[in-house]
Amino acid sequence: MKLYIALGMAMAVSAAADVYVPPLVTVHGQREPQALCDHPIYCNGPILDTVMSSGVFDEDKSFVDMPTRKPVAAVVAAFNALPKNATASHVAQFVDENFHPAGYDVVPAELDDWTDDPPFLHGVTDPILRGYGMSVHNQWKKLARRHDPSRLCTNCTSSLLSTNHTFIVPGSNTSREFGYWNSYYINSGLLKSGLYKTAKGVLRDLLNTVRTYGFVPTGGRVYYTDRSGLPLLPLMVKDYYEATKDLTFVAEALPLLVKELEFWDTHRSVNVSYTPNSATLSKRQQT
Repeated sequence: MKLYIALGMAMAVSAAADVYVPPLVTVHGQREPQALCDHPIYCNGPILDTVMSSGVFDEDKSFVDMPTRKPVAAVVAAFNALPKNATASHVAQFVDENFHPAGYDVVPAELDDWTDDPPFLHGVTDPILRGYGMSVHNQWKKLARRHDPSRLCTNCTSSLLSTNHTFIVPGSNTSREFGYWNSYYINSGLLKSGLYKTAKGVLRDLLNTVRTYGFVPTGGRVYYTDRSGLPLLPLMVKDYYEATKDLTFVAEALPLLVKELEFWDTHRSVNVSYTPNSATLSKRQQT
């Protein structure tokens, strides 16, 4: 019996080379090797090691969310020109000259399907409850984002995974991309708010990551592309169908849902024996 769950809970990359081929490794619990993120700036290597070790940033996520101001080759050349024993001041200057602020290629987005009359407030007459409900509903406009690659130069790079639709960030501070498990709750809320087009766009972008990577990464950044989060995408598609009856979209999504299940079966399956029975579980495991 194969259970599509995560054990322990109840449930491309643009790089310096023209063709980026990440290495394959096999870790415990995998039947097949899986590609690991090996981006020369955002996943490992001397640039990341030097910047993260310098103490320039208080928040570890800041640097890895900063797109480059220059083509990758120029950034690498600037790094190689740093003094051998570069100080934090040297590193800070290197970052300022070669990288945009974190999240520079993520911009606020308009919600095309916005409504001032969300379905979940139909029938609510108490003014205090309606006011509270609308204040919650209005948060969508504050959290809506879109990817704007036009802000970057030709051959510049970013850790952001390309998205074609408006997405919702799970917070307004360091959240600059979609999150997998967060998207489950976001999708549910969008449907309750009657923002069906936005919800469909969120699902399409998640399905596109399955098309590209074989699974949904933990979040919409290249440094998440060697691991996944809770596999909630099938439930999200189910919720969308129940709200919209859009069977055409379900037919479009189904092959990719199967593909994601195959990832968990291939890369995260663990056999568990409990006399006299046994089961194959899909284990949530970070490489």
